[in-house]
Amino acid sequence: MLGLTLSGAHNPPPSVGLVLAIACNNILHSVWPLTLGLLDLQRRRFTRLLADGAVFANLLVAALLVGGAIGGYGAHALAFLPHIPLEWAGIAVGAAGWAVERKRPLDQRTRTLGVALAAILLGCAAVVESFLVPHR
Repeated sequence: MLGLTLSGAHNPPPSVGLVLAIACNNILHSVWPLTLGLLDLQRRRFTRLLADGAVFANLLVAALLVGGAIGGYGAHALAFLPHIPLEWAGIAVGAAGWAVERKRPLDQRTRTLGVALAAILLGCAAVVESFLVPHR
């Protein structure tokens, strides 16, 4: 249905380069909600609602991708998704940062710690995604 080939023969062999590529991509797509407060988007109702929608859409896309894979391929897809708990935890750090920022400003230390925590979680997820899925 999704046109995915769930075969280890189609996955690249694990490597440091693959881990870095996956981690960098996931970090770019996950930590940006921690920067929304720097733009003062929480101050006005309209911009706060736009930011809320963007953060929600980011969470929704992650859930739909995984849900679609499991829905389309069933339990067979689970062997290719061992990284999901770590990846979703990293995504949640960014969204949680925005949820806090809506109520009170994050100080620079908290924002930096959030980015670091998300990066660590997403880096670990990339290692799992690279080394613990079926591959050649």
